[in-house]
Amino acid sequence: MGSVSSVAGGAAGAPDPARQPRATSERSDVTACDQPPKPNLQSVHQCHFDFLCRCLRALGVHPEAIEDAAQETLIVVHRRLPEYEPRTPLRGWLFRIASHVARNYRRSVRRRRHHEKQGTGLQARTLGPEAAVQGREAAQLVERFVDGLGEGKRAVFVLALLEALPAPEVAAALDIPLNTVYSRVRALRRRFRAMLAQHYREDLR
Repeated sequence: MGSVSSVAGGAAGAPDPARQPRATSERSDVTACDQPPKPNLQSVHQCHFDFLCRCLRALGVHPEAIEDAAQETLIVVHRRLPEYEPRTPLRGWLFRIASHVARNYRRSVRRRRHHEKQGTGLQARTLGPEAAVQGREAAQLVERFVDGLGEGKRAVFVLALLEALPAPEVAAALDIPLNTVYSRVRALRRRFRAMLAQHYREDLR
């Protein structure tokens, strides 16, 4: 009936021109409200700094360098904010920037591996309690696993399994099919469990 009424109104006479700008304006207002606001550097720092630090740590950045790497990530974010599309998942966009920073960090670490080992030893002496030792061992296992992954699988592992982002958000963030996320998560879980089983078998020898 709605379509019949509109046809009847058009046949009765021309639309009232005085109402046209208002209708257009109302439609523009609705469209503007539907658009999510663009983030700024302050909101990214306040809401997502811890997320960036966790991602950088999982991507192989040494604990002593995480804060510097996070600040470097924010510098890149600030430079690239004008090109950010609000409909893109923000955490995925931030992760892609953090992954580039972490990749550059890993390349530099390869040139000075002995410094990283010295830093790891210092951390072991500082922590002390048994729970901290176990936590550090778990973190080292995750790092070893992540180091053996390619970039695409590493991204899925960090976002889906470590950060527990929903699979659709991971797919949108990485621009890959949703089924690819599910299949990679299943394969990564199997591979990680196999690595853990082998690690603990070796410990029992």
